[in-house]
Formats: sequence, C-alpha cells, structure tokens
Amino acid sequence: MGKLVMRFMCHKAGRDATLGIAAEGLHKGIGKALETPVQGHKGHRQEMTIHRLPARFIDHRTLDKAGEGGERVVYTSAQYPDIVFKQQKPGKTRDLKRFALKSVLLKYWPGYANLAVALEYNTYLDMCLNDPQILEALPIANVYGFVSSDIGLLQVSEKISLDGAGLGPSLRNLSQQGRFGEEDAAALSVFASRLLHSNMPAHDLSGRNIVKGRDVDGGIRFALIDGLGDKKLIPVRKYSRKVRHAHLVRSFLRLGAVGLDFDPETFVFTVAPRN
Repeated sequence: MGKLVMRFMCHKAGRDATLGIAAEGLHKGIGKALETPVQGHKGHRQEMTIHRLPARFIDHRTLDKAGEGGERVVYTSAQYPDIVFKQQKPGKTRDLKRFALKSVLLKYWPGYANLAVALEYNTYLDMCLNDPQILEALPIANVYGFVSSDIGLLQVSEKISLDGAGLGPSLRNLSQQGRFGEEDAAALSVFASRLLHSNMPAHDLSGRNIVKGRDVDGGIRFALIDGLGDKKLIPVRKYSRKVRHAHLVRSFLRLGAVGLDFDPETFVFTVAPRN
C-alpha cells in the first residue's frame, strides 16, 4: 500500500499528547481505528482510539446529512466517527435576501462564497504557526483540511460529540430545552477564558456555533465550530487585543437571550434565574 496522503493544517490531540498517523494507505477510502498510546496529564499513559482520516476520495453514499446552515451542509460518516465533512453551498442555493449585501457579492464576486472557509483556515494556520503550544487549549473544533468527493470538495473537521456518535448539542438548544446546568456553566466559563487568552479573532459567537462535547479525559468542553476569523473589511480584531476583548464581552452578554448571565469582569457564566 502507498503512503497516506493528507492535506493537513495542524493538529491538537489533548494535553501533552502526540499523534501518530499510520503511513499506510487506505483501501477505497475506508479507515480503521488504531489503538495508540499517548502521553496523558502528569505523565500518565492513556489508551486513545485514533481513527484514520480519509486519504483521497469520499463516496457521498457513505455520508449522512447531520445538519445544514446558511453557507454549508454538514455530514457525518460511520466510517470516520471522529470527524465531520462540510460542503460549501453554491451561492445560488443560499437563502439570502434579494438585495442583501451578501446576495450582491455572491452574484458579482463568485469567490465570495469561499471567503468564510479561507478566513477560517488562515486564522487557524496563524494560530498554529505563531504559538503551537496554545493548540491544546484552543476552544474550537480542530481543522484538518480537505478531501475530494463525488459531490465536490469537502472540508474535514473534528466532530464535537458527547457520546462519540451523534453531534453534540448547541448552546442555544441546551438553553432552549432547559438542559443547561451549573456544570455546563463552569465549562462554558473555561471556554470563554480560553478564547480570550488565545488571542484568536472570531466573528460569530452565537449560541448555535458553540457546541457541547467531551475532552480527552471525558470531561465537558464547549467548542466553537464555526465563525473563526475577522470578516470586517479592516480586520481590527485580528491585531488589537482590546478590540477582541470588547467583541467577546458584547457577544457573551448577548447570550443572555438564551438564559445565561455573563460577568465581563471575571469572564464567568452562570445560569440565569427563571421567572
């Protein structure tokens, strides 16, 4: 078998962990799980199941549609349980107002449809190159790269999940369904603090983009699955810590609409009392 050919950006694998991907090729795009020992917290050895990623081509018949947003369709696959595949929606299929700025840009600037993806990858790459040590605490879904398929190019990202099977619930759904508790508030506070100290710009911190999952130790974590980077014409948030801080505070205060209280001084979330 040939060598595994992947288009990676970079990878985080938990605390003090190192990840080895087998140098064997994949037969017809089907991956197998590898039991790989990794160095855990404080030197303890852990057994961690690492699933191979698709090498070259994905048949859409192996994919299950898991969700759909305004710009992308999200798929999962039983063959690759640790990742999600994201497909860019063509501009003409996006549900936009006729005279909205996005509609005009999509009509006269075809490359605009891929701007959010390019921004996401460039932001992630900047984080990797400028401070590789921060990756283990970066509160986002890991970005892997791209893979070809019979329905077009697919983006490959980490799947945030509670049970290892389905997608984790969004913060908005948890709050609307009354399933957000004190333990979740503590984990969300960690998410907010890590995002602040990562110096990573983000443009969409709404409740639908913040998802609940588990970390390598089985604890609760929240991760940003979309909205990386600064989409402004002049990306001030990318260069100014003060502007990033102010944007985070405004974004987190708006989460009060989904039943959360946020203290901008301590960056701590609490469950808002119900009337």
